Amino acid sequence: MSFLVESLLERLDEETGISLANTEVKATYANGGIEIYLWNQLLLLIDDVEEDALDDDSFAEEVWDIILDEFYDVREKLVELKLASLNADYLPALSTNLMTLLEAQKLDKKLLNILDILFEDISSADKDFGLPKVGVRFTDFEGVKVVVPVDISKKPYNFDAKTIATEFDKRFKSKV
Repeated sequence: MSFLVESLLERLDEETGISLANTEVKATYANGGIEIYLWNQLLLLIDDVEEDALDDDSFAEEVWDIILDEFYDVREKLVELKLASLNADYLPALSTNLMTLLEAQKLDKKLLNILDILFEDISSADKDFGLPKVGVRFTDFEGVKVVVPVDISKKPYNFDAKTIATEFDKRFKSKV
């Protein structure tokens, strides 16, 4: 692990309350620049840098200053990247499983054809520290919006499609 990654892990935790594992932050040298990824999502690209900068403490300080300048709210950016990661890495399989379960629950076919499923931040507006509370949002973009909370604080994630589908069904029927 490079000094830059170690430094970012520490500073991101202090600034945002979001503790990342060293496997969740990646800094790589490519094409004369350094790319920094969180959860396999690009956070920052810095051009015209030497490869040995990954282990330079003054460069790590410079990177942190760039992050603070680039992102008004660093935690908000991390939350955005975390949601993008969840939606890219877990949503495709989860959506497929959920749709199969919802079809078995005899939901209206028209609704199922237009139902959009997505991970979203469901934290209160004043939350400004730590991981967000996340839910699986189901919507038809008109009258239906149901959010089922899921736990992203424990790894590996356990997004139980059956539990989520059952909870969706309960919440959906209570609104109709």
